[in-house]
Amino acid sequence: MPKVVFSFDHEDYLVPETIDTAKHLADTLTKHGFRGAFCTVGERARFIQRLGRRDAIESLRKHEINQHSNRHSWQPTIVQDLEERDWDEGVRQFLANEGRAADSLREIFGVTTLPAAVPPGWQDCAPQGFYGYRLLGFQMIAGSFLSERPGQLLWYCNLLHQRYNFSLDGALRRLPLKGVIEEFEALLDEEYIVCGVHPTILYNAEFVDAHNRNRLALGPTHWEKPEPRPYINYRQSLENFEAFVRHVKSLPNCESVTYADLIAANPNPCPDFLSREQVRRLALVVANRTRPAGVRLNGHLLTPAEVFGALNWAVANPGGKAVPVRRLFGPTHEPQVAVSPVEMDRSRIRHAALQVERGLGSFLPAALPYDYPVSLGGHLRALGEYLNGERNTLTVRPLPNEPVEQDHPALAGIGYEGRWIWPAGFEGERLVKLGRLQAWTLKAAR
Repeated sequence: MPKVVFSFDHEDYLVPETIDTAKHLADTLTKHGFRGAFCTVGERARFIQRLGRRDAIESLRKHEINQHSNRHSWQPTIVQDLEERDWDEGVRQFLANEGRAADSLREIFGVTTLPAAVPPGWQDCAPQGFYGYRLLGFQMIAGSFLSERPGQLLWYCNLLHQRYNFSLDGALRRLPLKGVIEEFEALLDEEYIVCGVHPTILYNAEFVDAHNRNRLALGPTHWEKPEPRPYINYRQSLENFEAFVRHVKSLPNCESVTYADLIAANPNPCPDFLSREQVRRLALVVANRTRPAGVRLNGHLLTPAEVFGALNWAVANPGGKAVPVRRLFGPTHEPQVAVSPVEMDRSRIRHAALQVERGLGSFLPAALPYDYPVSLGGHLRALGEYLNGERNTLTVRPLPNEPVEQDHPALAGIGYEGRWIWPAGFEGERLVKLGRLQAWTLKAAR
C-alpha cells in the first residue's frame, strides 16, 4: 500500500471566500487524523492576514506549510524574470522575491521550516531558482516538471523532485465519486500517491489566473473575480472530499504523509566521504568511459558532478585519506569545447586539478586551466586515468561536456513554450539551456 500526500496549491489572493474553502479542507483532514501539505503563495498568506482571518491561520498551521512562490501568475513570473538575467543577478533577484514569501509564511503561520517548494504553473522555475531554493533552506520541489514517470523521486540541482500523480480537482467537481475512487485504487501499487488539490477551483467556476489571463501583467488591482460555482455543487465538492478522505483512511496499510516525511525517507543516496579504495574503484569506472555519467558505488549513487568533484579533489590532495563528496552544481554557462586529443605530463593534470580546486565553489567550471581547450569530459577521464596508473604521460581526450544524464527522459519536460501563464511567444531559450547543463546533478533517489 502506498504513502498518500494530500497536497494543496494554496494560491488565490483575490477571492476571500476561498479562504473558507481551504479552512474546510484543512479541518476535514484534521478531523480524520491526517496532515495535508498546504503549498502557499506568499501573497495568499498576506491576503489571509490582511483580512484578519486568524481562524483560518490556526486551522492551516496544524498542517505542513510549504511555499508556492511569492506571487504565482502575477507577471513577471519567476521564469520571465530569470530569463532576462545572468546567473548571479538571477539568483540575487530570486532570493529577494522568493525570500520575501518564505519570510511571510514563517511569520504568519508561525513555522520554522518550509520543507518543499512548489513552482507555480507546473514548471515556473529554472536552475537559478532551484539553486536559490537550496540557499533558502528548501529540500524538495513538489509538483515538479522533472520526472520520468509520475510519482517517481529524482535528485536534480541538489533538490529532491517529485511530480503529482493524481489530481483531485476534476474528481471533486464531478459525480459520482465511485469513479474517482476507482482511479485512485488503480495507483495502489505505487510507492507514493500525491493527490493534488486547488481550493480555488472548488469554489470558483475557473481559475483566477485563467479568468484574468490577459491582465496578469497589470496586477490584482486590475483583475476580476471569476463567477462562483453554484452553491449546491460547491457543497457537493466538499462532501466528496470528506468521503474520499474517509475511503483512504479505511484502506489497510495506506498511510497519510507530508513532504517532510518523503524527504526523511529519501536522503541523498551517497556518502559524505569516500575511502581511497572507493575512489580508486570510482576512477577505474571513469577511466573506461567515453562520456561523463553518474556512478553507483557500493549501493551509493553519485551524480556526474559528485563524481567530478571527488576525483578532482583526490588528484589535488594525494595525501588525504577520506575524499569528500560535494553536492556540486553543473556549470552556469556553456563549457569550453575541445576538438583534439592532447598529450600531457601527469604533473600537468595534477596542476590543473589544484587550480580547479582553488576556484571550484559550488559549480563545475565552464573553462578548465589548461594551455589548450579541454572539455569537462576530457578532464574527468584524465582524472580517472591519473588515479589508476603510473604512466608519466596521459592523453586528454576531447570527450563531451554533456553527461549521459542529459539524455534522461526526465529532462524532456524542460520547456517553457505555450503555457498561458506567460506572454505569447515566451520560450525561455536560455533557461532551457541552463536546465540541460544541470543534467550533471541528475540521479534517481535510490
